Amino acid sequence: MYLKLKKAGLGLNMHLIWFRGLSLVAAAAALTGCVQQTQNVQPVSTSVSAAAPGIEDLGFRGEFVRTGPTLACKTEASPALTVDVLARIGNQPCLHFGPYAVGMEVAKFEASIGRPTRVINAAGLENRVYARRRDSKVDLGSMSDPYLVAGIKNNRVVSLQMTGPPMAEPLDFQGVTTYSPVGDLIARIGPPVARRPVEQLANVQGELWTYGPERVSFEVIRNRIYSIRIALPGF
Repeated sequence: MYLKLKKAGLGLNMHLIWFRGLSLVAAAAALTGCVQQTQNVQPVSTSVSAAAPGIEDLGFRGEFVRTGPTLACKTEASPALTVDVLARIGNQPCLHFGPYAVGMEVAKFEASIGRPTRVINAAGLENRVYARRRDSKVDLGSMSDPYLVAGIKNNRVVSLQMTGPPMAEPLDFQGVTTYSPVGDLIARIGPPVARRPVEQLANVQGELWTYGPERVSFEVIRNRIYSIRIALPGF
């Protein structure tokens, strides 16, 4: 199931991409974001099974690393990051695009990003769509402007998605952003756990790359990333 906002030129299906005026839609899947780990700091690994849909953002940040067929979230060591806290937050420290994190309270999130362009209720979530300015240094005039989607549940952000051409705002996940070559992604966290074709429209071919069991996914068209989504388990 998906929704499309024709007036705003924006689309939503957890992943919806516009390419030369055409939409490419994929079913809901998930993704996760992180910042660079500080050097000379011992990381603490957490497991996705420890995360729960109701967890909150406590301000800890980390990045995913590949461990065999899956990903592990490593965070900077901190006296406040106790075993009890780790058990409560799970992989949440790695679920963010820059300053925007899954688990944030809506008021704090929108104090930073601003008010949404559209609000859509779909898939059991209140999905807030935020239009973003494109990076003027990248000439992709045939594409519509980028946007970010936040899934809201119980007054918290439970999922984040960014789609479209590169944003003027320097948001990234694992050091890659939309329109990054897939080679950059593979160099950082390895090949996807699974990949499958995305629905085709007007001969546009795409794939959905997932890094399960973590809720991390990428939509790929012509060897470039066009959409990234991260979420708490269950969303």
